[in-house]
Amino acid sequence: MGSTSNPLILEPATAEDIPAIIEVWFAAFTQPSIRTLLPDTPGMREWHRDWHLGNFKTRPSTKYLRIVDTESTDEQGRPRIVAFGVWDLSMPEERGRRFPPWHPDCPQQGCEDFITGLESERKRVMGDAKNYWRGAGSMLVKWGCELADKNGVGAYVDASKEGAPLYKKALETASGLLGRPHLATSSNGTRRVTSRSMLSSANPFEEEREVGFEKFYPMALGEVINEKYKVVAKLGFGTNKYAALKIYAHDLVAEDEIGNETAIFKHINTVGDRNHPGKMYVRTIQDSFSITNIKEENILLGLADSSILEQLDTEEIAALSFYKAVKGYNLYKSANFGIPTKLGRPILCDFSLARNGQIEHRHDIQPDPYRAPEVILEMPWGYPVDIWNVGVMVWDMFENRRMFDGLDPETGKYENRFHLASIVGLLGPPPPEFFQRSEYSSVYFDDRGNWKCLNPVLPVSWEDTEGKLSGLEKKGFLDFIRKMVRWTPESRATPEELLQDPWLLGEVE
Repeated sequence: MGSTSNPLILEPATAEDIPAIIEVWFAAFTQPSIRTLLPDTPGMREWHRDWHLGNFKTRPSTKYLRIVDTESTDEQGRPRIVAFGVWDLSMPEERGRRFPPWHPDCPQQGCEDFITGLESERKRVMGDAKNYWRGAGSMLVKWGCELADKNGVGAYVDASKEGAPLYKKALETASGLLGRPHLATSSNGTRRVTSRSMLSSANPFEEEREVGFEKFYPMALGEVINEKYKVVAKLGFGTNKYAALKIYAHDLVAEDEIGNETAIFKHINTVGDRNHPGKMYVRTIQDSFSITNIKEENILLGLADSSILEQLDTEEIAALSFYKAVKGYNLYKSANFGIPTKLGRPILCDFSLARNGQIEHRHDIQPDPYRAPEVILEMPWGYPVDIWNVGVMVWDMFENRRMFDGLDPETGKYENRFHLASIVGLLGPPPPEFFQRSEYSSVYFDDRGNWKCLNPVLPVSWEDTEGKLSGLEKKGFLDFIRKMVRWTPESRATPEELLQDPWLLGEVE
């Protein structure tokens, strides 16, 4: 006896399915009247693609379903999509225009008249018709509660006294719904679905807080990028923040910075001993590619601790993500997927401003509080600027305050003269062999290295500035920092020397 199981499966569709959805549509609607309005042309197929992709990206209330035949496969060996459905779950006042502007291949007025007729019929059926006692309410409650149960969220259904028994019956017949500890049931046994939440438009949300946020790539959960990388969750945003897939914000990062980071990653992959112990502390590139429709650069990066990804589930993230629709963009809340059970090794991962130190450079680099003196004075610089960086950063992290901020106390803005004055106050005047290397030194120093700007130098000592340690521990820490924070680059300690420092090794006596 043959199998009686149904080979057809209903499941959510994703943006990856758009080509198959278009094929199904044109195969299903072959009537001459439909083909006259919506002909099968390359332009119309592109119109369909843009419409569906726009729904996935900017209309989170639009749900796509597909029916796949498990006994038939497509050209890529996957179960073939034989049917699809599109459900718009938004309120009527939120929907706007159902279709985008018609393609030139369409008879414009004919399409408008056709859609107007459909909308009139829909209003006639849904507006005044009484559809009581047909089971529609039970079906909707069952579907919603199953979704809530799947997502592990509580639900409550607002019901009249007359309708409550009907909904309660629907709950009791839904497989395994009652008795789940994570589902809250009211006294009359009714619940309300609370899966995805639309956020208020009043408060700025995630990247909406950034100036020009429209230039971020309009990511859609389920979207497939470069025919290889599927978007399963949003982990963060920004021009310098890493997730699994780093997508640069268009126009927010200079083209040379984007290309430079890719080049630095490739350089790191090719130089040095592949077994060098330091390799494990540096993030490496796995792939790079362009999203050609918006000309952005992208870098795929692995996560340091992959165990935290085991709890990520695409459908749950998609169902539970908070979202907000702004200016046609679908903004998702960054997913919080837990904390790793153990801390991994620190990883150096942002190379957008990195440069090859074997080549002479003069251009401006480094965040303002961490700029080395040679960078401020526009001298040639190399690897020692990183040593200065480490010294200042370790101090800031350990002391929980800036060693230098370079801010004008009246305007609150960064200025070179205030930064240099702070350095002079801590280190003393620069030696002649240093300041004579820059033509800009004369703006701040006289011929003997004395400070000449109007803002004063406020002398401070290392010992008075450090306030968290005492005794030998304090002396060891300050000696460690002093090896890095020095005027002349060649006098700063090398990485090898720092790794052998007694304070770092815990050998201070």
